[in-house]
Amino acid sequence: MAHEPWIISDEEKQDYADLLRRSILPPETSGAQETRDSLTECVRSYLDNDNARNFLEAIIQSYELEIASLISQYKTINAEHLLSHVRETDRMTALTGYLKDTAGPAMEKLSRSGEILASRVQGHQETIKVFENQSALLRETLAPVFQQLEVKPSPLFSEAVSTFMTSPEIKTKPKSELAMMTNVYRRWIEINGDEPIRTYSSKHADKYIEMMTQIPGTYGKGKTKELTVDELIKYAKRNRIKALLKTKTIKNHFSKMSILWTFHEKKELVNRGSNVFKDWSFGRKLKGDGYKAWPEDDLRELINTPWPPGQISQRTFGMIVGIGSYTGMRLEEICRLRKLDIINIKGVWCFNICEHLPRRNRPAEAWNPKTEAGERVVPIHRKLIEAGILEWAKSANYYLFNELTFSGRDKKRSVGFGGKFSTFKNRLGIKSSSVVFHSFRHNVSTKLRNMPGGDTGIRELWIDDFLGHEYGHHSEGVKRYLDGIDLENIVQVAESMQYPDFWDIRTLMGEV
Repeated sequence: MAHEPWIISDEEKQDYADLLRRSILPPETSGAQETRDSLTECVRSYLDNDNARNFLEAIIQSYELEIASLISQYKTINAEHLLSHVRETDRMTALTGYLKDTAGPAMEKLSRSGEILASRVQGHQETIKVFENQSALLRETLAPVFQQLEVKPSPLFSEAVSTFMTSPEIKTKPKSELAMMTNVYRRWIEINGDEPIRTYSSKHADKYIEMMTQIPGTYGKGKTKELTVDELIKYAKRNRIKALLKTKTIKNHFSKMSILWTFHEKKELVNRGSNVFKDWSFGRKLKGDGYKAWPEDDLRELINTPWPPGQISQRTFGMIVGIGSYTGMRLEEICRLRKLDIINIKGVWCFNICEHLPRRNRPAEAWNPKTEAGERVVPIHRKLIEAGILEWAKSANYYLFNELTFSGRDKKRSVGFGGKFSTFKNRLGIKSSSVVFHSFRHNVSTKLRNMPGGDTGIRELWIDDFLGHEYGHHSEGVKRYLDGIDLENIVQVAESMQYPDFWDIRTLMGEV
């Protein structure tokens, strides 16, 4: 026993526990403080071991800290409740004032009118009954008005955005998409203010379009990045900038707003059917993106000039350009192609453009096509098969083009190739800013839409599906009918794409 610091029996432990419970009586108990002090001293005198007394002091201090913490939490909750009560009182005061200033006088006039009418038709009970019925009808008619005056709870737009952006289904999206969402919501507040999200309507959407179409198309880059919308409009006017933000970009902005609205509609924080962004009509045709198709002379220059040596080989250059020229796929879509994206559907080899889930510890691999229409299957043109795309895919490890890497702020796979391609074409004397890699998309679109014969209305929808465009037609019935467009129609579109004989993919790859 002498070697142990201190040992007490179970019975003594129970005595200590009872004494401690009595020594921390709440302040409201009669004589609480005096009782606690007395009992605490009693316990201390009962213990004749320093370690035991130190243990007791530690327990007392722990209890006191916990009590202080609970008191602090209670005060915080009480303060929040009081603040909420004050806000509710202010709202009810405002509502009462409104009713007093508007509905009150009207009801008083009605009452006085009733009294006067009653005095004039005294003895005519049937007339009085008609008046009472009319009054009841008036009250019933006004009831919805009074219901609308009762504002339902709704967070500020900034608060709604914060909740939305941190939700599990959103925060895992690619950084580039999150950055675009953040930008759209920031610009909305700059234009329409930070109001309760339930209070916005189509007039605010109109104002957004009106102001955003006055800012430079490159507003998210360089020194203009941090400017507000008002400052951007002044900047554009001062510098006489003609390349303003396109309707196509605004449409993309509205898709981000629609997602936000749908999220909060499910939580009943916005009114049902108030999502004006979902079916907003921008007209059948959208303004172009400022690019034009590759002229034949420039294509000749491109194919007759060797690709400069470096990390990206001529073979990779040739296949990427070949895919772009025959499919109109976006550069990032091509550079993101994986081995598993080459699929066979009913005997037709296709590129499967779909959402990419990242492998473990490789977050940059997460990717989504630009729009819902961007998710599609693209039949592989026979010229690409003849150039060896299937054998290429068979020998690939994961990505088709393993010479490419993730780079740039948004961790894209197309940045390195895009920059080198731009330098290459400039050295060839093709310095027009409207002729770029994306121009192959215009080659495909223009040639397919200008083909003679066939039902041009339906053909245009096939082309939209092939290129991953949102349908420009207004008929929702047609859109629903064509959600699952037959693959045969898309194959017909793909194989209709033709170039002059000199345009050969193997030559582009340096194999001929």
